[in-house]
Amino acid sequence: MRDTPYCKAPWIGLAYEGTVGVKPCCEWRGEVFVGTHTDYLKSDYLKDFKELMYEDKMNKGCMECIHNERRNEIIRGEDNWSRRHWGRDNWSRRHWFEKFDIEGGLVRLDYRAGNKCNMKCRMCWAGASSLWEEENIKIYGNSIPLASIDTSDVYDIDLNSVSLISILGGEPSIDMKVRNFIDYVTKLKLPNDTIICVTTNGTNASSKWFKTLKAVDNLKIMLSIDGTGNVQDYQRKGGEWDKIKKNLIKYRDTFKDVSIWLTATSINFTVLDLWWDELVGLNIPIDFVVVHEPQSHSLDAIPDLYKSKQIKWLQQWHQKSVRQGRDHGRIVKEAIAILTASKYNKGYHREFKKETLRLDAIRNESILDLDPRFEEIMNER
Repeated sequence: MRDTPYCKAPWIGLAYEGTVGVKPCCEWRGEVFVGTHTDYLKSDYLKDFKELMYEDKMNKGCMECIHNERRNEIIRGEDNWSRRHWGRDNWSRRHWFEKFDIEGGLVRLDYRAGNKCNMKCRMCWAGASSLWEEENIKIYGNSIPLASIDTSDVYDIDLNSVSLISILGGEPSIDMKVRNFIDYVTKLKLPNDTIICVTTNGTNASSKWFKTLKAVDNLKIMLSIDGTGNVQDYQRKGGEWDKIKKNLIKYRDTFKDVSIWLTATSINFTVLDLWWDELVGLNIPIDFVVVHEPQSHSLDAIPDLYKSKQIKWLQQWHQKSVRQGRDHGRIVKEAIAILTASKYNKGYHREFKKETLRLDAIRNESILDLDPRFEEIMNER
């Protein structure tokens, strides 16, 4: 056992989701406490989680941090970026580890009031999308059982030490519970450097929504965009790229801190060459999050040959862009590292084919219409 925990998330972090429950961080992929934050603080779950952090090896539920650290090692030769490293750095900046506990305040809060959403993205699920839930009920007569947690005690949480409040969904721009929470934190006397981060799919750029956002100090907007054109519309079902593109430009030109948060999956990264140039051309900073679950949408589901070709394409694209006076070295390195760190898994590939065919039949669309490469991949044995 370690003398100090390998991650401080259960002491400084909280992810609170109305359809799921509570866990120490948004990245955790293991068991979740089903209940309110108030009950979570008194739970054996939290006590056991803290003990878990003292194990010699990182738990498999920490797969996202494990992957991000491996990815960063490929890029820079050191594993110095992941959520657990963020927690370590922010902890040392503000708190004494021996005296601080979650009951005394948080460093990071991730809050999802519910699953109200106007999209049903391929890698998502009913707990984060009401349209997914409705689709399941329509097709199968039921949906995955979801928790129905009254998260109103989020207003009781001490935020005096908070460094970052992340507000997600569902889709925050269409959920009044989220808007009310944004209005609430806007009026609090938070530390001057506290960041309020709102993640949105970019489908809503109404004046009322923008008015809500403009009232927030230290606002960071993260746009969930996974490509352009047909690739974006296929992966993120429910939006229309042409309309979303106009909204992205409006976000970019209205707010100071705007970035694209791009989900790397077995779909969009396999045909990265179809959308990369247009998305980069919007001149909005891009960051990546890699899907590990569901397995059908992990890049591990795609044979390595197709990923190798995308790496070569990115290298050539970067050389061309540098000659044109455009240097996008950071995101190119990030994308190449994501592709490099992914290793083909036949079991994941079977899940990819099964889930793709299932959703294509339900939604009356076909991945084969995106690109001929997918026909080859679907026929791969």
